[in-house]
Amino acid sequence: MSFGSLWFLLILFFPVGLLMLWWAFVKNTSIKLQRRYQQVARTMEMQYIPPRKLFQRKHGHLVMDYPSLTGNLQGLQCRIWFDPQKRGSLAAHTLLEVYFPRTLQMGLKITPEIKVFTKISSAFGSNDIQINDEVFDRSFHIQGANPNQVFHFLTPECKMAIYNAQTGIPSSTLLVNDFMVQSRVRMFMHSPEEMIHSMKHLLGVAHAVFKP
Repeated sequence: MSFGSLWFLLILFFPVGLLMLWWAFVKNTSIKLQRRYQQVARTMEMQYIPPRKLFQRKHGHLVMDYPSLTGNLQGLQCRIWFDPQKRGSLAAHTLLEVYFPRTLQMGLKITPEIKVFTKISSAFGSNDIQINDEVFDRSFHIQGANPNQVFHFLTPECKMAIYNAQTGIPSSTLLVNDFMVQSRVRMFMHSPEEMIHSMKHLLGVAHAVFKP
């Protein structure tokens, strides 16, 4: 076989080899992820929902399909799922959510304090409520329809649970609103133990924030 023929075969099969390696990597990642979710489902007695197929079309392009978990924990509906990267966004996220039995009807939104975003929000009339707690005010951006109602709603127990959840879940962004408490964790969570630990933090927030 001539040298030119070898180069031709190399050029022909190199993309095929890369495609096969990529496929094997995605398949292996999917299997590992499913095992993590299955372990969490067994430990926390949640319902495991497997991916329907290896890939799905989302946001206009093909992405890996992911498992999810749903269930009722300590009387609250919970969900763990993966949000693939949107076009133009910086990263995909694992989302952990605990839903309240009914809406708080306060127009509540609590998120970590990010100075740049806070200034932009303020420019559009979205003011940060101050609750006379230096650490909490410095750590979180608080919105609500009635500042006085929000002030009395955020008891020391509520503030401690929210603060512990934000600091205790690595690489996460916490959201507390009228409907749920949510944690967006950058990329995949590394272990079933991390997922279980994080969900317990959110349940702690839900029980502290929501007063039946």
